[in-house]
Amino acid sequence: MIQYADDITLMLSDKTSIDSRVSGALDDLKEWFSCRDLRMNKDKTQLLRFSYGMNFKTEAFQCRDSTITSSGSLRMMGVTVDYRLSWVEHIDLVAKNMSRYIYGLRTLSKLVDVDAAILAYHAYVSM
Repeated sequence: MIQYADDITLMLSDKTSIDSRVSGALDDLKEWFSCRDLRMNKDKTQLLRFSYGMNFKTEAFQCRDSTITSSGSLRMMGVTVDYRLSWVEHIDLVAKNMSRYIYGLRTLSKLVDVDAAILAYHAYVSM
């Protein structure tokens, strides 16, 4: 279990079927939440099955009273991770965002002095 602020990530592995391990881990996690007067946000809970050489399975995971959506990728700590551990989706997203920032800086540089443009650069691009 990896916990950062209000985000919790469970990582499990198994050479065969992992469904029973996921189900048990979710039961343990729900108990952990319950002991701390917390609850799992079902709308934000996702399942990402890593698969080497196999196609992504889109079926949802059923665990007692919860249905967890299965995703081909998810964002974790600002990094997009996909089921094959490929960087393609993350790089595309970063490039798209940087393109927007550069366009905004180009537009802003025509309206403000150099110091303000540099401040905006450091706020958005060099973060």
